[in-house]
Amino acid sequence: MPQNDNWNLDSVPFKGPFKGKGHNRRIVKLLEYQMSEIKASMENTVINFNDAFPTTPRVANLRILQRPTYPLLWWRLPENGGKFFQLFNSREGQRILSRLKPTSPNTIKLLARYDKERVEINSRCKIIGSMLESYRAYMESMGFIASVLSEETESGFVNIYTKD
Repeated sequence: MPQNDNWNLDSVPFKGPFKGKGHNRRIVKLLEYQMSEIKASMENTVINFNDAFPTTPRVANLRILQRPTYPLLWWRLPENGGKFFQLFNSREGQRILSRLKPTSPNTIKLLARYDKERVEINSRCKIIGSMLESYRAYMESMGFIASVLSEETESGFVNIYTKD
């Protein structure tokens, strides 16, 4: 009886530690390329935001927060050392928006458009960043397993506890 599920045991990662290395490397390269495109779109969004709001001081700045794993776009207070915050989902953001409401509803709409773009870019970045981290961890673990399997003893057992 044929199986109708989506699992194909002849495909990566089910082939074993020595199979599919090239495939995994290609996927990592593709993910790295997609991450570079996301970073470029982050930079373009910040530039476009700065062009749309050229006056200083602004009520908030759109900045790229560099993290160890992957960057994210965040709103930042314009003061030196200002903290990062969410414009539409935090008390700080609500305080800033309440100062703007009577003066210019178009400004709030424009900020909302940039916040929507920020959320979309961050979502893509989190997904690609997580996939990239997972593939790198998988490849590292497969490299460890391959090195362990290559250290078989004369008795045929694998000794993973000593380097001797």
